[in-house]
Amino acid sequence: MRRATNLKEAYNNFYVEPLKSDQEFAEFYVERPGVSPMIDLKDRIEIADREEKYLFLGFRGSGKSTELYRLEAALDENRFIVVNYSIRDDLNLSDFD
Repeated sequence: MRRATNLKEAYNNFYVEPLKSDQEFAEFYVERPGVSPMIDLKDRIEIADREEKYLFLGFRGSGKSTELYRLEAALDENRFIVVNYSIRDDLNLSDFD
């Protein structure tokens, strides 16, 4: 998919899916102003001497998964094994009250 040059192309390119491939990152990723939360999270993960848990939340389409894919790419492959998991695979999200 190429970068849109007009409103019609932008509308037809839009879908709420994380950027996963290097090509998608190169074409569509826009760095957010300020310090990236992924830099802080990466540093915390790399220096921690104990297991920690993190809650990373936001509205649908706000870039959570995209940022987590960036984090996965930034972590040292020799020290960490990243397991991608979606709760949607096991639970019916409409069952929650």
